[in-house]
Amino acid sequence: MKEVANAAGEFVIFPPASDYPSPFGPAPDDSLLLADAKNNANLAIQSHITGTTRMATSISEGVVNGDLDVFGLKNIKICNLGVAPVPPDGNPCLATYYIAMNLANKLGAL
Repeated sequence: MKEVANAAGEFVIFPPASDYPSPFGPAPDDSLLLADAKNNANLAIQSHITGTTRMATSISEGVVNGDLDVFGLKNIKICNLGVAPVPPDGNPCLATYYIAMNLANKLGAL
């Protein structure tokens, strides 16, 4: 995370701020998240993973805003199906294309 923040040209103090969303609440480092990720009981098979970097109106509800900007960071956007707050009813690839086309349009690439 430090590398991403530094690459974006923003100075970030770690550990994360107390409002950083975490299933364990505020933590001094990522050790709890890492231990949870290594726990095989948490593994699941899913064909189309969505919502892992959910779009929302605040950092307490998600990871990115409606313009796909990551809360708390500058010059970082996420453009994949992870930003979908709910799984799409239809083709997940089509939903991802739609997200990407909208971002490209906002950035002036189209």
